[in-house]
Amino acid sequence: MKLCKYAISIIFIGLFFISLFAVKISLNNKVIGRFDRSGLYGEIVMEENVFYNFKNGNVLEFFKTDFFNYPVGENLGFRLANSFHLFLSIPLKIFLNPIESYNALVIIIFLLNFLSAYILAKYLFYSKSIALCSALIFAMNSYVFLKMNLGFNQKISLFWIPLYCLFLFKLQNAKKWCYVFGAGFTLTLMQLTYPPYAYFAIIFTFVLSAYSLLKPKELCFVFSRFISMLLFYFAVSSLIYYLMGFGFVYLKPYQVDFNITLDGSLDLMRPFRFFPYHSPGFPTELPLGISISAFLLGIIAFIKNRGLARLMMLIFIFFCIIAAGPYLVHNGNLIYIWGRKIILPFYFMDRYLPFIKGIFYPVRVFPFINICLAISAGYGLLHLSSAFRKFRILAFVILFPIIYISEQILIFPQLFPPKLSDVYVPQFYQEIKNKESILILNLPYTNKRKVINRYGFYAVLSNAKIVNSFVKNELPVYLPENSDSEQLKKEFMSFLNGREVDYVVVHEYFLAEEAYKEPMGQYSWLKEFCYFWRYPEDGIVVYQMLPVENSILQVMSR
Repeated sequence: MKLCKYAISIIFIGLFFISLFAVKISLNNKVIGRFDRSGLYGEIVMEENVFYNFKNGNVLEFFKTDFFNYPVGENLGFRLANSFHLFLSIPLKIFLNPIESYNALVIIIFLLNFLSAYILAKYLFYSKSIALCSALIFAMNSYVFLKMNLGFNQKISLFWIPLYCLFLFKLQNAKKWCYVFGAGFTLTLMQLTYPPYAYFAIIFTFVLSAYSLLKPKELCFVFSRFISMLLFYFAVSSLIYYLMGFGFVYLKPYQVDFNITLDGSLDLMRPFRFFPYHSPGFPTELPLGISISAFLLGIIAFIKNRGLARLMMLIFIFFCIIAAGPYLVHNGNLIYIWGRKIILPFYFMDRYLPFIKGIFYPVRVFPFINICLAISAGYGLLHLSSAFRKFRILAFVILFPIIYISEQILIFPQLFPPKLSDVYVPQFYQEIKNKESILILNLPYTNKRKVINRYGFYAVLSNAKIVNSFVKNELPVYLPENSDSEQLKKEFMSFLNGREVDYVVVHEYFLAEEAYKEPMGQYSWLKEFCYFWRYPEDGIVVYQMLPVENSILQVMSR
């Protein structure tokens, strides 16, 4: 009996070790996700940087790096400081290489999402089979797989959300201050992992509290606990930011962005499958949507139940409207009625809520859409279990997961199952992997994420550092072109020698993409000062640095 009591915990611990074994043995030189996306490159670089800072005792300043802009280094800022999930990769890196630890972290985050959702569902339903089905809806859906395929581990780190909801629901049933502090602390961890989720959690709490306010006897209790939780959240997170060197960031006013984008908005005309991004910079071929089977179960719960079951469905609808963005759209185009745009609630949120700028894309509310849907569907299954008692085990342990997973495969084939990509590293970076203290300047020089993340990724896998800055778009000295004078070129080479640069790597693919005048011959003047060789299959030219005063004579005498 005692063993059965801890069966779920034993299963998850077993899955954890099985996943590590699978990553080490089965995913040899493969990565979970689409290898052509910059988010994956950046995630691997930042995981390596956190581990590097951890080894050097810079735990509170893990957002600083010298992988970029070496040897000066730079502060990657407040955005990276909200990446608490990166610390989960630290113990993995003791045993695994960067690619293996990334894959393991993806699997571990997925398991944590499932486990936290199961804990919440088990509290609500007192049925392990229904709890497992509810957790499946939250952990395995198009939003999670969209972000997983794009390499955004930060955005699939959803495990704080069910735990936060658990504290809120417990607080409704047992008026204890420990649940207030538990909710505030979990909200703080959510903020430190991915701030938009914390912002939507506050909105969720406000809506949930408004329901409680309908009961006059609860008014004082709800108001005092809600304010206390927010004060705890602001105080603790601000203190952590202060210790990290950011000052009291919450005391600084936000500048609201009035340039509202239509990207990342739920299409209310096609909520079960749509393409959320429409600008050239986003992957429009990857869909998003709401589960039809879970939605139908939620409708059953709304009709047959009252209280929390009905409330979760109402909040689900509310968040769907929020996810639709500032205006009503269909296939990325504005819908007009009598010549006027249809304004939605997100429009007013963007203008009047002080923290909305951190949300930016409305579809980031999807984890809360899914948690409401998972709870509502659980209540729907609970109703069906009482109606069909004879088929309870078959329906909930076998039938529903089959229906749900089949739905994901049929409606979202681009996302499910998650793509496994071959890891490709240019030959040059493989050749320098075993060399020590290699410093590289990559050209073109840019801080565009899809380019600079790739530079950092190659550097991490080859044990090198790069001169390129992650945040600045220009070198501190003028970068000569082929037509510039010999004096300017020598000054630039002196700068590189002063930085002790070993190689200049010209990526012809990115040059062509940036529409340079002569991508195949851009920076060919470096031949005058360096040894060079091409890797045509990789589209790169490598220039090996020489002392500037002897470089021309040495090249001529080869």
